Amino acid sequence: MALQPMIVASRGCKVDEFVAAFPDVDESIVAVGGGWRWFFHPGIGLDVESVERSLSSLPGPSMLVLAHEQAQWALRLYAQGREPFELVHTFGLLLPLEEDPLGPIPDDGYEDDWDILREQEDPQDAFDSSPMLRHLRDLARSLPDGGEDDFAIDDPDAFRMTLLRSQAERLVEALRGLAIPHHAQQVEEVMTGHAVTPAELGSRLGNAPRLLLALGFGDAMEKWLAELTPADEQGDAWDAEWDGEVAEETFSESDLSSALQVDCEPIEDGPRELPLRRFHHLIRAGLWCEDESVARVALTYPEETHRPALADDYARIHERSGSVETLVYDHPSILASPMGRPFRKALSQIPDGTELDITVAHPWDEGPRPTRWRGAVEEGVWRITHSSIEVSADRWTEFVELMDRMFIDDPVPCRSLDEQERVLERLSSVLSAEPGSAEVVGEGIRATPWTRSEVVMHLFRLRFGDIWDTEEADSWDLDLAESLRGFHGYEEDDEEGVTLDSVFASRGETLLEGDFCEVHRADLDDAPGDAQHALDVERRSWEAQGMRHLGEVVVSAVPTAYCSCYVSPDRLAYGVSYVDVAGSTAREFHSRTDDGRLLSTVGPGEWDDDLGFAPGGEEQPGLTELWEKHQRTVADASPARPVRLEPGLREVATALDEHLGSLLWGE
Repeated sequence: MALQPMIVASRGCKVDEFVAAFPDVDESIVAVGGGWRWFFHPGIGLDVESVERSLSSLPGPSMLVLAHEQAQWALRLYAQGREPFELVHTFGLLLPLEEDPLGPIPDDGYEDDWDILREQEDPQDAFDSSPMLRHLRDLARSLPDGGEDDFAIDDPDAFRMTLLRSQAERLVEALRGLAIPHHAQQVEEVMTGHAVTPAELGSRLGNAPRLLLALGFGDAMEKWLAELTPADEQGDAWDAEWDGEVAEETFSESDLSSALQVDCEPIEDGPRELPLRRFHHLIRAGLWCEDESVARVALTYPEETHRPALADDYARIHERSGSVETLVYDHPSILASPMGRPFRKALSQIPDGTELDITVAHPWDEGPRPTRWRGAVEEGVWRITHSSIEVSADRWTEFVELMDRMFIDDPVPCRSLDEQERVLERLSSVLSAEPGSAEVVGEGIRATPWTRSEVVMHLFRLRFGDIWDTEEADSWDLDLAESLRGFHGYEEDDEEGVTLDSVFASRGETLLEGDFCEVHRADLDDAPGDAQHALDVERRSWEAQGMRHLGEVVVSAVPTAYCSCYVSPDRLAYGVSYVDVAGSTAREFHSRTDDGRLLSTVGPGEWDDDLGFAPGGEEQPGLTELWEKHQRTVADASPARPVRLEPGLREVATALDEHLGSLLWGE
């Protein structure tokens, strides 16, 4: 059976949600950028039908690009509540008709077909002489306005362009209907061959990667392009010079360098202070203006001081010159994600007096206006003395307090009921996809961590759109919310009485008010049936592993889940299962060493949506493997040794709070 390389992508869902939808795919290959979560798969061991089921289950619009034989690919768009959109594109048509490649592309023969067409006295007869031409004629007739006389069959070039432009128009219309960000002109240029290279047309996916650049995948797709075009599939070069226009490289280093040349002026009424560990508030604000922004982080160290080794795994550019160190990121969201922990940890160790200079910009001229912030670090506080935009002291304080709300479990306060209503309206697509992820509390909004970030983002745009350039990004999000409204058939109070707060796990006595979360005893009397059943199965699984059950808690950072807690027989490890109200599960192990470190091992969710829950008393697959992985983690910490743990819920709560802090800040 022929392999079908594919690109699988979705928008409007959490990364963890996307990863969980594809349990047979290694999460290390999942890429994030431009609002997309996506991966390339060579087509070995991944069933197309299962991919389609997974994409159809995700909340936001999703996309599958699938390589076919005969130099074609199929693009399918999915969204809950809508029929899938499909377009089959024959990129072999983009080959210059007057040139023949020296080496064949997959299932070649297009040039011969066109020669037949040109040689016919009556071009209409050519369609019956070639299966490919019959296919193209039928494809043209299938277009919304297609018909036997609607295309110039006596002119191959005109026939081809009519077909390709019609496909481009259909695709743009579908993208617009799903509120998927795209550059319509670039889509047409790719689909009609005006922005594609010969090497791309010699690959199994042809111009599909170039098309995805126009849909916001960023230059991550440029990097993937080399792997999508292996040397043994490219064929030889053409004798004649390529007649089409070769697209310029996206986000080239010159683009980045030019975009990041931003002036900043002294702040006249004194510095604006920001805790150093919150430096990425300003990067996040820039991304909320344009999610494809790039960032430069430059440090100027005092002479003869210790300089930490900054982790540069995800930096596009890393330069050192004298006392200045510069890193440039084309995916700066990494700096605020778990992947950015090593960089944040190293940055926290820079010496006092170091000047920190951060610029956030978009490489294109039509992007939002850039921002730049510069100032020295003193005792863990960044004192910003120069900026490219004006923010008064009062509004700066308000900005920092609002951004901090992403990491505080209390309800996010709104200024008025009107502001609260406007935020909830903007969250409509999120609440449709994630019912129960937010609830109204007075004039505030209480939400799960991911949705809380969305709440803060919309409040930022409502309150600070006169300072930061948020208008275009806000327009995109409003269009998306309108497009997705009602896709999931969710109402705030439906016929069964499902309300926003009814899927939050019921909590009781407060056990811990930690630095990063609160932990409460769980009230299982009000737990939904699916959660009750899952907790019972989990308990039997853990006890079969020899772990002792300590009880259940609710962690405020994961308010839609019950956390079932255990301790190992030798008291060297805690085990926990997060079971959400629908019964889905994720597991963790935690140990502490005699040098004070908390060692944690986190596993993926274990439920199979197709098979349902495992039979009662049967151990879930993966628990033994996760325990063995944790034991290896502890052994690798040598010469540090694990210490015996107290078998109590409050002690487990302390470990959970510390683990959450490490996820947020790498501390």
